[in-house]
Amino acid sequence: RNALSSEGFRNALNSEGLRDALNSEGFRNALSSEGFRNALSSEGFRNALSSESFRDALSSEGLRDALSSEGFRDALNSEGLRDALSSEGFRNALSSEGFRNALSSEGFRNALSSEGFRNALSSEGFRNALSSEGFRNALSSEGFRNALSSEGFRNALSSEGFRNALSSEGFRNALSSEGFRNALSSEGFRNALSSEGFRNALSSEGFRNALSSEGFRNALSSEGFRNALSSEGFRNALSSEGFRNALSSEGFRNALSSEGFRNALSSEGFRNALSSEGFRDALSSEGFRNALSSEGFRNALSSEGFRNALSSEGFRNALSSEGFRDALSSEGFRNALSSEGFRDALSNQAFRQALNAELFSNALKNQRQ
Repeated sequence: RNALSSEGFRNALNSEGLRDALNSEGFRNALSSEGFRNALSSEGFRNALSSESFRDALSSEGLRDALSSEGFRDALNSEGLRDALSSEGFRNALSSEGFRNALSSEGFRNALSSEGFRNALSSEGFRNALSSEGFRNALSSEGFRNALSSEGFRNALSSEGFRNALSSEGFRNALSSEGFRNALSSEGFRNALSSEGFRNALSSEGFRNALSSEGFRNALSSEGFRNALSSEGFRNALSSEGFRNALSSEGFRNALSSEGFRNALSSEGFRNALSSEGFRDALSSEGFRNALSSEGFRNALSSEGFRNALSSEGFRNALSSEGFRDALSSEGFRNALSSEGFRDALSNQAFRQALNAELFSNALKNQRQ
């Protein structure tokens, strides 16, 4: 903890040496090595994540300062990080038993519940990181795309750890944090949604498999997901300029037109998610009701992006897919329509205003045409 809080650690992150190290062939080779993979699979790595020290480190002032440093931002902008994400080693690491076990560890769960994780999300550094060219490039990298398609990512979503993480107090608090709100409003989040990497990720086999995984299904049914929808953070996120801009982005439009989105709607996972108790509870939650009543939701429906999305070939194909048809026929969808939450949502003034918006009417006319 003291090391992370030290001026030296902060200076190290700001040093030209760290930047050069990230750009080096050695860093790339290290991530691709069998040793890195074995380290992630080791009992030591798992124990480290479960340790009180790891939790304390996340809660330290040093981590917060590090995330806010110019060095952290520069590191994200480096060519080395981009190459590392595209490396075979990064892909293998995500597929390793260690990564899966780490997500299932008590430490990962405790880390998400720590004050440090909450503070990190609220830090200027996290906000700046999301706005950095490096974050944008990372999302557009072959490595990110391959990582989403990896067996490890799929298994991670199906792990007990991911499920517990979504149910943790930390995840709930993170969604309610100023940092999460600011992140959604950041230029970086907007650019990330418009990036080639995000588009390719949605079209990847990994994203499709993740939606069909037991982990995604369980996550939707978890208490954490339900609480997240009821959180002030989710409400504020929907009202944020970032969410509005995201809906208007070329990336959102392309995502709806992607083969991945179409396949996701046709997946068993999407069908099961609609039939889950979690989806039903989410529709009945105060958070969903408040989200529909938010200025952000209203603005999103009136945005050029939403209009273009409704007019896109992808949206049309999604509506024509077997998966969408099956979802509408599922017991979950039927229960959702019968839920008190859906009824309340339809009765609120914001939903009525959204339906009366001239742009929404025009979008429906375009769709019929």
